[in-house]
Amino acid sequence: MSIKDPMNPRNAPRKDKSLAFWKVSLLFWELLSFIAVIQGRY
Repeated sequence: MSIKDPMNPRNAPRKDKSLAFWKVSLLFWELLSFIAVIQGRY
C-alpha cells in the first residue's frame, strides 16, 4: 500500500481532520473579511 492511498485506514482520519480544519479556517477568514467590509461600509 502506498502512503497516498486513500483507502489506508491509517491515513484517512488524519486527512479528514486536516480537511475539516482547513474548511473551518477558510470559513473563519470569510467571516472576518465579511465583518471588515461591513465595518468599512458603515
